[in-house]
Amino acid sequence: MSPTRRYQLHSSVLRHNSSTLARLLTEENTITPPSRFKEGQYKIRWRLELKRDADDRDLGVLVLAVYLLLPSSQIDTYGLLILKEVDSSGKAIGSLALPENSNGLPPSMVYTHFSNILGAFYSQDLDLDDADMESVLRSADGLIHIAQYLDSVKTISKSVDVALLSQGQVLFRSISTSPVPWMNLAYSIKSEVILRESLVHVIGNWNGISQSSKDNIHEDLRDVCAEKLKGLLKKKKHADVRLMGYYPAKLQHDDVTPVNRSFYSNDVFAWIALVVFRQWVGQVFAQRLTSEAKDGGFEFYSQIRKGGQAYLDREILEDFHLRFPMTPKGQLVVESHLNDIKTGAKGFVQELCTSNCQLDVTKNPVPYLTCVSVDKADVPWLKEKMAAKVKLEQGGMDEGFQQEDSLFV
Repeated sequence: MSPTRRYQLHSSVLRHNSSTLARLLTEENTITPPSRFKEGQYKIRWRLELKRDADDRDLGVLVLAVYLLLPSSQIDTYGLLILKEVDSSGKAIGSLALPENSNGLPPSMVYTHFSNILGAFYSQDLDLDDADMESVLRSADGLIHIAQYLDSVKTISKSVDVALLSQGQVLFRSISTSPVPWMNLAYSIKSEVILRESLVHVIGNWNGISQSSKDNIHEDLRDVCAEKLKGLLKKKKHADVRLMGYYPAKLQHDDVTPVNRSFYSNDVFAWIALVVFRQWVGQVFAQRLTSEAKDGGFEFYSQIRKGGQAYLDREILEDFHLRFPMTPKGQLVVESHLNDIKTGAKGFVQELCTSNCQLDVTKNPVPYLTCVSVDKADVPWLKEKMAAKVKLEQGGMDEGFQQEDSLFV
């Protein structure tokens, strides 16, 4: 890999863990033994050497010159690992390996990534850069980038997943700030926990995520994003309808006969409170501060859930009574009825205000809803397994289906 990183590895281990290396380490690609060695003495059969890009970029991916699978634009960025012949003394002819330190700069992380992956082939623990979560994400992404090309993601994915999850709340805070990159990484390493957590934040903060970030969502995750967003919007609409159509039980007299004027005149203060409540809710809807707001209605639904003085507090009621004067006792009665209405309205938004993420939102609050529920059937690779199992049990099924409109262009 470099003048200071040389590895003597077993071809059987490399072939077992990497189909890309298995295609490279063939009999026809073995090196010619040096002439000074007797037959059978020279044990090295293949020699691979990393040729870095002249710019010595920080992150790299393995590119094998014999089996070129990456576009040319990535070759310039990530370098080449090529087969080398040796001279009579067993040294590589025309060595291309560059020193890890160039012009006094810190060593490129690409060498650490290669060491990590090769070590994982031998069941060694991964050594991720955990200086901060940005470094962890960058380190994990670099590892996966190389492993994907080697077709050895399965070998290291579990180790990467365990290393990331060991960060606990530090990881979950990082996911909340950059959910799309984490969601894509979770898909690469098939991490169910990280994918679920990322989806909760992506969908909950959908209106606050930039279009460029949405465009970067992995194509295999777009359908589940669309489905989850559709479900969340449906829940919000259901809550909105219930809030606008809410009648406290005390105002309903459908079981009383005969009906006379006194039944309603006695409830006049309760009706005034209901009008105040509905006017406030209607103004929120008119200003599009629910589903269409940047926070997806988080502030509105949170206020409803808290009740009490979280909204329509005494200061607002005092302004109301300037226009519609009442006695002090009458004002207290209206406020009491309004508090009863607020208490009854809490249940309409309970599901929306329930957090389903691993992040401790009490200590680390986020300005959007985290109520999205992600089941195993929503995880793409688990969904495929479940579908295959059902198909096998049923002896086949129709493949045709109608796809709903996508959120992505």
